[in-house]
Amino acid sequence: MARSKKVSKEALKSIIADGLRTSAGFYGGELMRRREKALEYYLGYPMGTEVEGRSRVISTDLMDTIESMLPSLLKPFTSSTEVVEFDPVGPEDEAAADQVTQYCNHIFLKDNDGIKLMHEAFKDALLSGFGCFKVFFEEKTDVTTETYEGLTDDEMVLLLADPEVEAVEHEVDATDGLGLAIEAEVAPASTHSLKIRRTKNEGRVKVETVAPEDFYIERRARTLEEANFVAHRSRYTASDLIAMGYSKRQVDEIPSLDEEDLTTEKLLREQLDDSDFGSSHHGEDAFDPTRRELWLYDCYIKCDRNGDGIAEWVRVLAGGTGAHTILDEEEVDGPPFATLIPIPMPHRFFGMSLADQLFEIQEIKTSLWRNYLDNVYVQSNHRVEVVEGMVNLEDALNSRPGGVVRVKQPGMIREMTTQPIGGQILEGLRYADEVKEVRTGVTKHSQGLAQDQLNPNQTATGAKLMLSMAQQRIEMIGRLFADGGVKNLFKLILKQVLTHQNKERIIRIKGQWVPMDPRNWSHQYDVTVKVGLGHGNDEKRIAALSSILAAQKELAANMGFGQGSIVSRENVFNSLADLAKEGGVDPNKYFTMPAPDGSDIPPPKPDANETFMQGQIMIENGKLEAQREKLTLEHQQKMREFDLKIAEMDQKLAIEREKIAAQMETVAAKIAAETEAGAAKLEVDAAMARERLEHAAIESDKTRSNGDEYGPS
Repeated sequence: MARSKKVSKEALKSIIADGLRTSAGFYGGELMRRREKALEYYLGYPMGTEVEGRSRVISTDLMDTIESMLPSLLKPFTSSTEVVEFDPVGPEDEAAADQVTQYCNHIFLKDNDGIKLMHEAFKDALLSGFGCFKVFFEEKTDVTTETYEGLTDDEMVLLLADPEVEAVEHEVDATDGLGLAIEAEVAPASTHSLKIRRTKNEGRVKVETVAPEDFYIERRARTLEEANFVAHRSRYTASDLIAMGYSKRQVDEIPSLDEEDLTTEKLLREQLDDSDFGSSHHGEDAFDPTRRELWLYDCYIKCDRNGDGIAEWVRVLAGGTGAHTILDEEEVDGPPFATLIPIPMPHRFFGMSLADQLFEIQEIKTSLWRNYLDNVYVQSNHRVEVVEGMVNLEDALNSRPGGVVRVKQPGMIREMTTQPIGGQILEGLRYADEVKEVRTGVTKHSQGLAQDQLNPNQTATGAKLMLSMAQQRIEMIGRLFADGGVKNLFKLILKQVLTHQNKERIIRIKGQWVPMDPRNWSHQYDVTVKVGLGHGNDEKRIAALSSILAAQKELAANMGFGQGSIVSRENVFNSLADLAKEGGVDPNKYFTMPAPDGSDIPPPKPDANETFMQGQIMIENGKLEAQREKLTLEHQQKMREFDLKIAEMDQKLAIEREKIAAQMETVAAKIAAETEAGAAKLEVDAAMARERLEHAAIESDKTRSNGDEYGPS
């Protein structure tokens, strides 16, 4: 099979130009004229039927109806922290479904001003018949400059190791540790002064609303999916586009926007008129070329750009009007828009708005109201008939109360009778209000306490019935918003998260920091809008929830929450949470979601007999414990007495041992003394014996000597 010829870039420019020119809502079309008229009627601008000198009052039925309906529509979506719930399509998705629900609701309500965005889109839908959300992923670069002083080598290396940090200035300071500079030949302790640039790239899912006059869709498309061409027009400056990464040469090729491109609808929306619109709003800027304004068309086109013979969605960013300059092009999986149509028309993309239903009513009421006031003015200031030349006209024209009119003779001036028609006009106004209530569903009963409701003949049941019937139309619009635009909005948020977020993000949910990692999530979930629509049936829903809660309580008492029971703890929690939401309070402040695994279930309570037996056992155990404590005390007392006796005996033995030791020391000392005395005596005796022996020896020698002297010679 021969390969198809792909669509060229020049052909793509022609497709864009033709798609814009032939799209629904293009300049001068009936759809745009209806939206312009709706804005004028909402703002109470003159209708062009005013007559000089007559009442110029404007009946603001369109504004009153829209502003009365908006609280009823917004309340269900804004009274909870979870607008929608993502349900798993398989058992493998069960764990991640709750995280997906929490994260997508956090993105819409916290990262984006969800309540404000929903108010804008709902109001656009009611007023113009079309509201639109746009979802895209925005890459944001945040650059900050920081200065550090006195960094060590390790601290500087650690700081520069961050991939988001870039050094801008660096100085090395050598000090002696006391902050004093030292000589170069001495090895210094270096510190660093560092100036860095920290570049942080963050990506967030961005949600914004699209003004009806800036949205273009193929005229024959019945749904967004069927369209071959969808576009969104935005106003940018040359500086904005250059900051987005486009070259200056590309931006210079884009022509500046012309004031003729700003439609009456755009001027009305911006609270401008032709006299206020001047050169200050022109695309050219003589003082600074970077402030030059231009149009940027974000186009989504079904065409064959790869030559495979099958048309695929291609996103094209085209600048300027007429001969468009293509700035960017990429293949996508569809337009990122979620639309709201309050009153759909079969087989058409655009439906009807409340303004379409109220144009005629507002015109009729304005006309009747003016005639009523004119009649009242005439009744208060009667017209008079005068005879020319016989009445002072200056006095006649002065309608001061109690004023004097000078006449030349009596009867020259008389009042002209005007038939009062105030009653008939008021009846016509009431009938017009009844028609408005039937068409829109907004009644005086839903706008506040009406006088008829204080009538004793007006039963409460009748008033509730009227309110319920009127609210059905509002609930139908709310359901269309929920199942259409809001559900698709959150599908687009999840798609952008799964496509672009490639790392974990930690967010705060219900007072706890929870990591969110979309890389582990599935791409398919069922979306359920978790809101109760309308406020007319608050009492009915509260009564129904109370009955359900009572039935759950009875079932839990009889069957419990275990296997085989038709009521679970989650069922009871959901009933309590919905009941709290109907009361306008946050259920998470008063109730805690039960653990799925039942880990927080308290142990079962025993029956009465078991409780009595356990009590008796506890009493007996108490008695035994008391006896054991008594025996323990007695044993401890006897042990203390025994220890005292042992201590006394030890003390006595110690005293006896000390006495014996003292006696032994005395005896030893006595023996030692006696021994010493005996030794001394022996020494004396020995000395005396030696002396005697020596003396005897001397005497013996002396005798021998004498004998020799007298013996023979």
